[in-house]
Amino acid sequence: MREVVTMRRILLCGIVLLGWLVFTVGHVPQIAHAWKPKLPGFGKKKDAAKAANMDELRAEGAAIRILVAKATESYLEGTGKILTAAGHKKDAVKYETAANDLRKNREDPQNLKNTVNLIDKGNKELEKLLGQKAVFSKKTRKQFATGVAYVGAAGLADGTAGKLTADHLEKLNGAMEVVKEDPLKYGAGAMAYLTESV
Repeated sequence: MREVVTMRRILLCGIVLLGWLVFTVGHVPQIAHAWKPKLPGFGKKKDAAKAANMDELRAEGAAIRILVAKATESYLEGTGKILTAAGHKKDAVKYETAANDLRKNREDPQNLKNTVNLIDKGNKELEKLLGQKAVFSKKTRKQFATGVAYVGAAGLADGTAGKLTADHLEKLNGAMEVVKEDPLKYGAGAMAYLTESV
């Protein structure tokens, strides 16, 4: 009787051991890959590069330029109003004229660059004006407040444009990599546009 019990135990242990061995061998591929370090791209298939949508990039770039142009217009108009309120009408005309010129042609990048250069001069004039601590009449204070509102709106629009520009630059750099890989698909003008935009 003891021999039968011992045989059953040996047989049961053998079955358990065989089951464990089959389970372990079946999971060797998963266990073998479990130790791999979690590094970017390690053990992954390389994703196919996304196609560059040149029309979308052009539209987005144009929208950002218009937003920057509107922010600049608002700043120049506000500076003009503040200078007029302070009695510096001759200096104010320069900023108001630049704002009107920019309004007529917002999409010209060179016109935008030239106008943006006036912002540094405007900042210096406004700082000088604030240092004078002039006393304004009720009417002049209202005009001054309107000018400050325009300048503040310009700052908000400029902040938004900055965020959009950062995202857009990332897309442009990604598109440049895609176009370099297959220049015939996108044409010769694609790389020139991307380089100029960046």
